[in-house]
Amino acid sequence: ANSASASALWADDAEREMDLRLLIAGDIVKVAPGGRIPADGSVVHGSSTVDESMVTGEPMPADKTVGSKLVCGTLNGPGALFLCIERTGEQTVLAQIVQLVRDAQASKAGIQRIADIISGKFVYVVLAIAMATFAVWYAVDATIG
Repeated sequence: ANSASASALWADDAEREMDLRLLIAGDIVKVAPGGRIPADGSVVHGSSTVDESMVTGEPMPADKTVGSKLVCGTLNGPGALFLCIERTGEQTVLAQIVQLVRDAQASKAGIQRIADIISGKFVYVVLAIAMATFAVWYAVDATIG
């Protein structure tokens, strides 16, 4: 399996492919047109539009220039951007959103717990009422049996 890579800019201004897992805060990464933003950070050179709909829900791409914040996983538009990495891995906005969704799916709301308890006993209560009703009607009107 191939691991994802990014084009990192080194101190000698040379671009080299680098495994995304090796990126650290302070690295400068080139994001090609149409490429995914590899980590959270700020634009240090270039301008483009970025599709942030997966994070913000906004259908229109956002304009990004020097100083603009970029979020991991969003999609670069037609221009090349140079990104100074600020957060990687579990510290990115995307990773935090994923964790919040996991936590929400794993926990139950208080009212849901109450509903589960009530529904677990509801069938027995209804059956008991039905049997009591039958017994009363049987006792009152002997023609049933």
